[in-house]
Formats: sequence, structure tokens, C-alpha cells
Amino acid sequence: MFVDRGAEYAWPIIPPPTRCRVDRHPPELAVTGPHGRRGATVTMGSRLSCYLVSLRDGSAFLSVSSEHPEQVVEMIMTAPPQEAA
Repeated sequence: MFVDRGAEYAWPIIPPPTRCRVDRHPPELAVTGPHGRRGATVTMGSRLSCYLVSLRDGSAFLSVSSEHPEQVVEMIMTAPPQEAA
């Protein structure tokens, strides 16, 4: 290791922080339309057992079993088109 300190230099011992906070967020997929607006948001449900889909109309999250991801695509494709700004 190249260091500009001599071998007799005592490096400080920095204790780890006493409290740590880690915020974990589920993976999120944002589907945008041709005008750059968000059309849908897909996240993982608890314990990865389902997908939570929120469509552009602002409705509540819709739950889809993780065994049928094709239903998520179908929901997004059949949603009414977004208005151009």
C-alpha cells in the first residue's frame, strides 16, 4: 500500500455507527408512454407472491399472482390510452 505516512503512524480506529437505518424498497418498474408520461407502475407484493399494478388512471394497486406475469402485461395493454399533453 502506498501511503505518505511512515510505518510508525497510528491510524485512527473509527468505530461503526451505533445505529444504522436501512430503508428497503421493493423493485419498481415504471411503464411510460410515447409522450413520457407514466402509464403504469409495477412493484412486488409482500414475500414476492404477487405483482402490484397501478395503472395511469390513479386507481388503487391491483394484485396479480406472480405465477401469471402475462396478466400484468395484458392489464397494461388493455388500459385506455393516455391523453397527449
